[in-house]
Amino acid sequence: MKALVVIDVQKHFINRHTRNLPKKIRAFILQNRRIFDYVLFTKFVNKKTSNFVKIVRWKKCFGPPEIDIHKDLSEFACKENTFEKTSFSAFKSRKFQNFIKRNKIKELYLCGTDTEACVFATAMDAFDLGYKIKVLKDLCGSHHGRKFHEIGEADHDRRLQF
Repeated sequence: MKALVVIDVQKHFINRHTRNLPKKIRAFILQNRRIFDYVLFTKFVNKKTSNFVKIVRWKKCFGPPEIDIHKDLSEFACKENTFEKTSFSAFKSRKFQNFIKRNKIKELYLCGTDTEACVFATAMDAFDLGYKIKVLKDLCGSHHGRKFHEIGEADHDRRLQF
């Protein structure tokens, strides 16, 4: 089984650096949805007790509208295929892990924001857990800018040889 995992393409992370990303992912889904058994979404939701607040004092993404899946993709996302996470990696969400296992998904195609953080962390955890992974680099970006995206790409290439 194969799944496309759209990581954190939510309102807060879409800015001048990532503004084209939702439309590109939407077009990809419309063109390729038949090759995937599942299209899954993650969204980062911050908590007052999170390390983001405690350590770096980052106080964003506590609720709507910041955490909402971008409008260009919202028609594909629903309660059953959208998984909240409070960390970088999708695999820190027990519901995401359980869904992947229960549905016998073995291949993960990753895209979204931020290449150097959430996409990278998810890819590394997927690798460690034995999944076949492919990072769709043209469908990734960083809301911090091109340089951060390129750092993420280089790490993916060097560590996982995509």
